[in-house]
Amino acid sequence: MTTQSERDELSRLRAELDDQREAKQTAAGAADRFRDVLSEALGHGDENPGDDTLVAELRAHFGKTGPEPTRWRDFLTGAEAIRDQVNAAHRQEGP
Repeated sequence: MTTQSERDELSRLRAELDDQREAKQTAAGAADRFRDVLSEALGHGDENPGDDTLVAELRAHFGKTGPEPTRWRDFLTGAEAIRDQVNAAHRQEGP
């Protein structure tokens, strides 16, 4: 049987998860819109050539050479792995 404080914590976590889902949807929509605008600005019209092509064209435009930095992608990959581990641990514990 769960205590009131456990139920309160579960409610708080669910509300936080809902907020995070909403923020992720907002960010995804903004990223999609940014890709559309960037594609148009770079002369691709209605066609989105893909993130790698857009990044390469932007880097070339600003005189950047060499491979794209991946530190932020590595950070996100690590953060997502930790999130998945925490979620898996909570699922195993049960309600």
